[in-house]
Amino acid sequence: MSKLDAYVAERSKKNPEFAKIVEQENINLEVAVKVRDLRANMGLSQREFANLIGKPQSTIARIENGSMNAQQKILSEIAQATKPTFDHSIQSSILRSIITLNKKTAPIIY
Repeated sequence: MSKLDAYVAERSKKNPEFAKIVEQENINLEVAVKVRDLRANMGLSQREFANLIGKPQSTIARIENGSMNAQQKILSEIAQATKPTFDHSIQSSILRSIITLNKKTAPIIY
């Protein structure tokens, strides 16, 4: 365990709010990676992917850089929009992971 991991673990034990924030940030990072992988596997730019799901490119950028708590609604929109255009087995695996990660904890507003 690194010094940083030890610090986070110790502080999380002492401060439940800190633990929730750390968990949400970990989820944001995992969702970011999964969404980026999905988009990259489809061979789309952020703008093209955003157009496909009907969202601004800035929304995709915020999800992919982990600065946005992607809500179930937007993840469902991504799943619906990509369903007819992408290999089902890969898409299903990625989207199942995204939805599972997003359900782990309620979004924290800060």
